[in-house]
Amino acid sequence: MNTIYGRRGPALLPSVIEAGTSDAVGGNVGDDATRPFVLGYIDAAQLTDESAIAEVRARLGEYAIAARLQLGSIYVDQPDADGSMFRALLVAIERYNPAHVLVPSLDHVAALVAVAETKQQRIESRTNAMIRPVGT
Repeated sequence: MNTIYGRRGPALLPSVIEAGTSDAVGGNVGDDATRPFVLGYIDAAQLTDESAIAEVRARLGEYAIAARLQLGSIYVDQPDADGSMFRALLVAIERYNPAHVLVPSLDHVAALVAVAETKQQRIESRTNAMIRPVGT
């Protein structure tokens, strides 16, 4: 994930995780423009440790490559971060209009963000992006 620090904190920009192929504007060098752009989201509270987060990141990347998707940033919400990365994901969805948000499983978007509204409901009701579970 590319992070640029400005006056108001980090600005998260899309980046493609295919090693060595991303350019400065977040696309692949020689990328097929017909590949749907997607983002990723991981709720680290659903995982056991940092190595599990790395494995899930890799699995999302492998899935995107196999499914011929252009993967931008993967947002990882840490348990002590108070949902800041989920809020950053919502901003990125509104800004970049991805076709889907890849998640390891629906458990990662099942947590409540407001009374009776899950993360999945918030993403799908406020944007055009659909949640796409990759599987565990």
